[in-house]
Amino acid sequence: MANSVFHFGEVGLLGALRAPVRLQRRSAAVVLCNPLSEEANRAHRLYRVIAGELARQGYATLRFDYRCTGDSAGDEADARLDEWVEDVVTAAGEAMQRAGVDRVVLCGARLGATLAALAAATGYVRVRQLVLWDAVIEGRTYLRDLAETQVTFLREELVPHRAAQLRITDVPTEYLGLPLSASLAAAMAAIDLAAAEPLADRISVIRTRVTDEQQRLEAAWRGRPGVSFMDVPASENWNSDAALNAATVPAEVVRAIVKCIEEQNP
Repeated sequence: MANSVFHFGEVGLLGALRAPVRLQRRSAAVVLCNPLSEEANRAHRLYRVIAGELARQGYATLRFDYRCTGDSAGDEADARLDEWVEDVVTAAGEAMQRAGVDRVVLCGARLGATLAALAAATGYVRVRQLVLWDAVIEGRTYLRDLAETQVTFLREELVPHRAAQLRITDVPTEYLGLPLSASLAAAMAAIDLAAAEPLADRISVIRTRVTDEQQRLEAAWRGRPGVSFMDVPASENWNSDAALNAATVPAEVVRAIVKCIEEQNP
């Protein structure tokens, strides 16, 4: 197995496989699930660093673009949340097949973490471990955050008299260049991760800040077997415009992700 970039699946998903560099390979493959749109751009280097660290520890790691995003097939205007969940399942199967293993770790940040959990809840893939980093828990709150980010960006770019006319809505139609159709926004608004029931041997929830939503998730999931919560201070803010050109990543979070995967998947 070698490092490679390829298309896979019936819909033409673009994937990048990072092969393990150790002769003694691990028992599971890892799939890194992208966050949404601009957050995915900001996380690009960070995901490459995580994949590299996992490769040094003997794990095959697959990064990929959902359909209608990045370099995968499909038009952005046709994006659907349920199809992104299907893409995670497809990516899990591809990673296991290429790595020659029958176990998979699904890992993601923000909406990528949520999509990983929803994919595990389908029962269509055997998930050894979920690693959820600052997952989106309530879709309506997330849409509101996207709307605020969109309006802030436009206010900075537009002339003052036009910027003053902008208003934040609960359901944005666009997020930094990504069109949000009414059906996609409705599906996102319906997200309630605390009510989801992912099927995984282990669920590792990593938090860089403990919000009311995170506390609600913990209250709902704490009693489930195999679930653990880890609070990790993020030393670098990967989710910012400045991070696009920065050479640093949140090292504490990277170490926490690699460590918890190693502990559960020898």
